[in-house]
Amino acid sequence: MVENDTTTQHQPDNEVDVFYYDLDDHAGESRRLYRLLSDDEKQRADRYRFDVHRHRFISSRGKLREILAQRGQCQAEDIRFEAGRYGKPCITAPASLKQLHFNASASGPTATVAISAAFPLGFDIEQINYEKARDLDLIVKNQFTIQEQEWYRRHNPAERVQAFYTLWTCKEAYLKALGLGLSKGLDRFSVNASDNSPTVTHTELEDNEESALCLYLVDVADGTAACLATPEKNCNIRIIGFNYNKL
Repeated sequence: MVENDTTTQHQPDNEVDVFYYDLDDHAGESRRLYRLLSDDEKQRADRYRFDVHRHRFISSRGKLREILAQRGQCQAEDIRFEAGRYGKPCITAPASLKQLHFNASASGPTATVAISAAFPLGFDIEQINYEKARDLDLIVKNQFTIQEQEWYRRHNPAERVQAFYTLWTCKEAYLKALGLGLSKGLDRFSVNASDNSPTVTHTELEDNEESALCLYLVDVADGTAACLATPEKNCNIRIIGFNYNKL
């Protein structure tokens, strides 16, 4: 179930809040947001060669901090992150946020962060690029399972780009929910995306071949595909637009 909302009320255990924001909106906020970043984040921002990419990084990290700070009723600059073995971040400070589960994703001008108070999750959003159709065919052939390749080829050429991004976001959200990176292998599990309720049909990455995770396709912004992966079978998803005027 998906709801659209603009509030940040206390979360029931089965609820996931998916915040989204435009990285190119209010470009003049970069200086303020830069001050919220850690020293490491500032160093990463300073290494970007082009202004657009640097501003998007600053906006993405700064707004992530502001969203989490609202939830933890703390200062955005006081939040500390630590990366897991495969790069998935968790919060190490302050104490009010240590038990919070979150996963951020950005593509093009759109950034998102999914938040749960009760269970781990993975979230991925991708900007759909119709100019890469030929490249997508090669990715499917070389990295996806036989079952996924067959599903992809059943679509006519005009539909394959959308089909690819639906499948890709499902697969990446699944890996992120497990705390794994793409290096673990996209062909070590298979997603059935034949309807609006995709499932992991088999996996080599969990204790059992049948996955304990559920996949939810999420409509966040025009021209994008997005998926949420969680262990919650009756997940209630709230889509929340986060803007600079609601601080």
